[in-house]
Amino acid sequence: MQHRVIYNEGAQTLRHVPVDRRGHVVAVGSATYTLVDLRETTTSGDRVLASGSATVGAVSTLLTTAAGAGVADPTLVAVTSATGITAGHTYAIQAIDGRTESFVVERVSGLNVYLAHELVGDYTTADSVVSVEITASFPSTPAADETSLWDGGGPYQITWEYTIGDQLYLVPEIIWLT
Repeated sequence: MQHRVIYNEGAQTLRHVPVDRRGHVVAVGSATYTLVDLRETTTSGDRVLASGSATVGAVSTLLTTAAGAGVADPTLVAVTSATGITAGHTYAIQAIDGRTESFVVERVSGLNVYLAHELVGDYTTADSVVSVEITASFPSTPAADETSLWDGGGPYQITWEYTIGDQLYLVPEIIWLT
């Protein structure tokens, strides 16, 4: 995935959705990141722009009605709390039987969450909606660097680090200043 940071718009959020080796979206408990300027040498003090703990979403709420392919509106998920659920962001339904299905929120109205696409599986009130995105901030100083913009705007790289099961994942993604 490539990210785009808008020139002179201050610090900007970079988002990542962890995916396991089978291609399934997974909620992780913790993650870290390192943000570097790839134009700088590995020994340069200017190479690392930021690093630390990534923010892991905190949404965890139960369904209040059945949801999925077998209901009248397979794009509707009714939840006990919609706090923290935001349009345009990715979440997952975790079924009590271990299945998961990710989705992107189109809009939220009260306790009703409307999805950008229909769910494939069927889910019950025993199942939950959880955050799967992790985030970090691209700092405002490099985002406002006019010289960097005129020199091609990068590339910068963020490397996300997290564990799924007992497997360590290091996921590099390119960033351009535009």
